[in-house]
Amino acid sequence: MLSVLGVCGPIAAAILLFGRSAGRDVTGAATLSLIGGAVFAGLAWAAHRSRRRELRILKRGVLRRLVVARDGVEIAFPLTVHAAEIELRFGRVPSWVFVLQVVSREGGGIVLRETRGALQDRIADWSTSRPLDPDHPGPEYELFGAGKLEDLRRRIERINETVLREEGSLPPGHF
Repeated sequence: MLSVLGVCGPIAAAILLFGRSAGRDVTGAATLSLIGGAVFAGLAWAAHRSRRRELRILKRGVLRRLVVARDGVEIAFPLTVHAAEIELRFGRVPSWVFVLQVVSREGGGIVLRETRGALQDRIADWSTSRPLDPDHPGPEYELFGAGKLEDLRRRIERINETVLREEGSLPPGHF
């Protein structure tokens, strides 16, 4: 959204600068450019808000589920966690894509991604010994904001430990 205004602002300034140097009154064209940029930015914001998904961890009785309500996606805990990291380089500047795939015993899965640039740095010890599971790809979602995927993984692992302990599948103090 800001990038639209960032492009339209200099265009409007250029119209004003070059129009006035040519002796023309171009205030209307510059104003129209700024208004058009603001309208386009508003439409882009509305489109972004309509595509936004909300990921929740719900507890219903004893069951815990990972839910993306708008898409009707629900998977039950405990979840098997698969994590992978892809490093991309643009010249000498690194960028990383961190992938978290969670698969339930029922077979449903969700794939979550977070992209980080050189300023955010990479997540230490991200990858697991379990590669991504091609048999349960599930829908894919991008998480925005550095650290959100890492926090979600920690929460999932804590809930997994609690669920397995409640089932009696996990001895106390083991995980």
